[in-house]
Amino acid sequence: MLQQALSRDAPPVSSQQQQQPDPPVTDQQPPRRAFTCRAATGVAELRAAAYLRAASFYTYPAERSQYAARSHRRMKADTEWESLQEKIAGKDKAYQDIKVTCHIATTENAFQDSELQQARAVMDLSSQLPAVDGQPPQLVLGTLDINQGTNLPAEELAGTLPLVGAGSARAYLSNVCVADGMRRQGVAQQLLCHAQAVARAQGVTHLYVHVVCDNQAAIQLYCQGMGFVKESIVGDDPIREGFVSGFLLIFFSEIGDKTFFIALLLALKQPKTSVFVGTFSALAIMTVISVALGQVIHQVDELLPQSSGPKIPFDDLLAAALLIFFGVKTLQDASNASATAAEEKEEAEEVVKTVGSDTTLSLILSTFALVFAAEWGDKSFLATIALAAASSPMGVVGGAIVGHGAATGIAVAGGGLLGKYFDETVLQYVGGSLFLVFAASTVLDIYVEMSPAAGL
Repeated sequence: MLQQALSRDAPPVSSQQQQQPDPPVTDQQPPRRAFTCRAATGVAELRAAAYLRAASFYTYPAERSQYAARSHRRMKADTEWESLQEKIAGKDKAYQDIKVTCHIATTENAFQDSELQQARAVMDLSSQLPAVDGQPPQLVLGTLDINQGTNLPAEELAGTLPLVGAGSARAYLSNVCVADGMRRQGVAQQLLCHAQAVARAQGVTHLYVHVVCDNQAAIQLYCQGMGFVKESIVGDDPIREGFVSGFLLIFFSEIGDKTFFIALLLALKQPKTSVFVGTFSALAIMTVISVALGQVIHQVDELLPQSSGPKIPFDDLLAAALLIFFGVKTLQDASNASATAAEEKEEAEEVVKTVGSDTTLSLILSTFALVFAAEWGDKSFLATIALAAASSPMGVVGGAIVGHGAATGIAVAGGGLLGKYFDETVLQYVGGSLFLVFAASTVLDIYVEMSPAAGL
């Protein structure tokens, strides 16, 4: 899946303006005629778009008769036309929370134009618009849909940005097609420029499109010609991956950490529920802050000027470097894990002496302040920033908070029992290895992102 951030402050792109990549990335020729891109509103325009899609998306073996192929294509076109009307009208239950608009690219249907003959030969008459109000007949050469909403029904992948207001600020392109015989003539780029301008005007900040991984021509057009970037591929689930990464990283980082011992020691002297609430609240808020900082780094990277060629993801490189640093350091400290844990426990014992218990609320607030201060700038705090800069922020938030909850729950419930079943050295080795695994995964994602042909 490819994603593009649309700047609200960017000047609108005219539907008549041809966007030229620098350097040229496709072998398509400059437009030799004027194309008009607009929203399809009337019955004739929607029907033309539906029939163009049927002609573009369905191919038939040579042994199949032309009559059978034409009949099947018309049946599919009628189905698409009915479905398109229901989506736009909000009658399709799957699209009730999604604003769907259909857009077309047309040109004057000049019958003497030999370059249009091939396109007309394979197009149904319904893809040709009659003369209206003195305007010459038009030929529909391209079409696409803009689906403004959180998710695109029937698609496995969903976008992850923006985090807030995705229902109106996120949109998906679908059913992008150009008439056979008119490809590589600039139709697709002009139609996509029009879609970008329309989406931006509707308040969309992040535009997505699903592309088959072996469709290199489309990948080249979207990524290098139109500024889209890879977010995920089919089989990936960025939210799930972020959740698992966040959970494992935090859980193994927190076991035996200072905040772990603070919760453990407080729970031995104070009500366990109050200790858990205060500790977990501090860690949850700290997680949200660290993920937000990671996203700030990511957004700053998006604003950096781009040179020609693949974009270098500096935020991901920084995240990988931090993860490698923490991984190596954790593995180096693993041999002396028992002594390190003892030092952390001694520091925690000194800290918890300052906590009072006059009331439940005062205990919760004292615990909150104590843990928040201890966690600020901690290894897990910085690691969460790194992970959030390179992974799904929603997934990292969820996984990290659950990881903190699990570790805090173990500490409050009786963390001293943990030493009977887990050795501190083993936990340190597991944690350090996880840091390096996530670093390797980030480096692999960087390689795939910078080499579209290798992994998109």
